[in-house]
Amino acid sequence: MSELIPHIKAAIAECEKREDDMAAEMMNIMPQIRKSHYISASTVHLIERQYNEKISNVCQEIADMEAHVKELEAQK
Repeated sequence: MSELIPHIKAAIAECEKREDDMAAEMMNIMPQIRKSHYISASTVHLIERQYNEKISNVCQEIADMEAHVKELEAQK
């Protein structure tokens, strides 16, 4: 089982990069969307909620994988 640990840690690193990329994209895109004259406030909130939801899901994946690594390390 301990041979899984490096693979899980690599997956965690990939998820952390994905989370950072999504957050950076959100910080880049949302100000432009908010300035748009033809996008309604409800659409802006929907887009922002979707970003936040996706980022939150990745954070949960990371937490789950970190917990799994701790379990595997405890079994050594």
